[in-house]
Amino acid sequence: MARIYIVRHGIGVYNTLHRIAGHTDCPLTDTGIRQAQAARKYYRRIKLDCAYSSDLKRALKTGEIITEDKGLKIHKSKKLRERTYGKLDDLPSSLYREKGYFINDIHEFGGENEWDVAQRAIKEVRRIAEKEEEKKILITTHEAFIIYLLWAIDYERFKDLHDGDHVIPNCGTTVLEYRNGKFKIIRVGDNSYMPEELKVRN
Repeated sequence: MARIYIVRHGIGVYNTLHRIAGHTDCPLTDTGIRQAQAARKYYRRIKLDCAYSSDLKRALKTGEIITEDKGLKIHKSKKLRERTYGKLDDLPSSLYREKGYFINDIHEFGGENEWDVAQRAIKEVRRIAEKEEEKKILITTHEAFIIYLLWAIDYERFKDLHDGDHVIPNCGTTVLEYRNGKFKIIRVGDNSYMPEELKVRN
């Protein structure tokens, strides 16, 4: 059985500007760095065997901070990236809500629809779980990626969650188990280890 710890990145610059980053490669804020440092303290009690990350700065830096004292190489993957909105990346999140971009077909803009992300997410996480069989795996990634991964695993339970809902807190942990080709969801977006002043959802 593989046990997978999926961590959303700390707060990034675009989170504070209320703009959708998508594939825009923005860095963590000072608060985001502190959130990752708090997560590192929690993960000191867990013996991770390997680490994977989206190649975007905000996720990769989060993974580097969490694994700083573990001596693990982080395997970067573009397939662990956030949802892209194509030409719509960088726009204010209020406009996405007004225009319905979170849930409408955005293929015409070169973006990924919800099930595009779901299929990309479950294929990549399954690939990693099967490669790292019987290991404890850290994956640092993005909110929409996590939401639509949950869709792909258990749609009836998570179908009311959408990108932009802010349901997965920054540096919160979602835990999965993978055995005999099937995923089991253990925890979703747990940030109980985060100091209260850093429990900011953005």
